[in-house]
Amino acid sequence: MNIQKKMREEMKALETSLQLRRELIMTEVEFVDIKRTLNLTHYELHQLTKGKLCEEKMKDVWDYLSDVPEKVRKRNLTFKRFKLFLLDNGYDMKEAVEFVGVSERRLRAILTGERIGRQYDVERKIEEFCKQKLFL
Repeated sequence: MNIQKKMREEMKALETSLQLRRELIMTEVEFVDIKRTLNLTHYELHQLTKGKLCEEKMKDVWDYLSDVPEKVRKRNLTFKRFKLFLLDNGYDMKEAVEFVGVSERRLRAILTGERIGRQYDVERKIEEFCKQKLFL
């Protein structure tokens, strides 16, 4: 019985951590920014990354993230959807770079729109990797 309770707690912490990481991607905030802004200790930051921070501090974190302007949330949506795909499916940027066959810098430039001309072949490979439509 005790093991099941511990498993439920760990699963809840994992879900909280993933939800927090998704929100960090959408708000373009990093863990160190949260630590600095909310004056978290190193231990509290570690607990935050694992999704086990106390509810009082976690509420402060969610309040801080909810104060991020909508303009920030809406910019670079293609890149953010790509990062969310990587997070949700357990991939990292290195695996995407290897699949697409371009450098990480070029991949990031294509996803954020920092390129001069569209590169349809690379965009198609990125969408093939993600198995979803990213580019309009």
